[in-house]
Amino acid sequence: MKLATIIIIFFFFLTPITSKAQQDTVPGYKYNLSIISDNDSYLLMGSDGYYTDGIYFNLNFIGKSVRKKIHTIEIGQLMYNAHSGDYELASEIDRPVTALLYAKYSQTIFSKNESVFEWNILGGVLGPSAQGESLQKFIHKSIGAYQPTEWPFQLNQSIGANTGLKWSPNIFSKFETNIIAFKPIIKANAGSFFDNTNIGLLFQLGNFEKNSQSVLWQSRINRNNYLAKHPSESFFYFYPQFFYQLYNATVQGGLFIKNKGPVTGVLNRYVFRQQFGWQYAKKRFSFSPSIIFDGRQAKEQQTPQWYGEIKIGYKFGK
Repeated sequence: MKLATIIIIFFFFLTPITSKAQQDTVPGYKYNLSIISDNDSYLLMGSDGYYTDGIYFNLNFIGKSVRKKIHTIEIGQLMYNAHSGDYELASEIDRPVTALLYAKYSQTIFSKNESVFEWNILGGVLGPSAQGESLQKFIHKSIGAYQPTEWPFQLNQSIGANTGLKWSPNIFSKFETNIIAFKPIIKANAGSFFDNTNIGLLFQLGNFEKNSQSVLWQSRINRNNYLAKHPSESFFYFYPQFFYQLYNATVQGGLFIKNKGPVTGVLNRYVFRQQFGWQYAKKRFSFSPSIIFDGRQAKEQQTPQWYGEIKIGYKFGK
């Protein structure tokens, strides 16, 4: 907890805040390539469990329609352990062990009043073919850490698909200033991996652009040069969210298979999440570190969880 507070204070003072808006020309790039890494070890708290690692590669590119539309192709792997990775008995495992490997396509559309709508479709595999065991053992061996022993108890293999919607109506624009903004965000997911709804409110403080040109939505890509209030974005954000879950295959096993695995969990339907961090973007580059607090996904979990996220992006293609 103390480390999280120190990091947030560091991000806050690193963010220059100016109240005077001024227009400047920013080069247009058509593509953005991002790498996103989630890991609980980033917070140096000695934890290595639950949602223990995630890696995502995504390519954003801008469409040719009159209304701004961003297409995204993403490949990712999510890895889940029990409270510790060195358990050797099934009775010790308090959160099912598994990995999810997937590919996703999404479209993000910006309306005239800067509301944001996104839809996505995802296909993937849960279980041994997602290569969670081999990747975690390789990482641990490379850094001289312990070798995880709980993968024999991982969930059985299943394939599936998901679809999702996200909507952020621009209803608080009257209350915003040049340095403060509020973004309500509503999400829903349905399919064989995740069935849930999610509502949250994102608070921004610092130098940021409107939604259709902001690193917040990976929308700083354009077919031509454009005018911006801030040639570079640098802002702090806080994003509390509330989830209601109907199904979570990483806890309960594959939806359409009978033998779901040696150890499954009881789903915690109500989950609270908080995310806070800093986002920076200038010219071709963007950088965003954040800290996430996640409630118990399974009722058997001993504790909630803290983990860190690092996102790095590079724009290209004149």
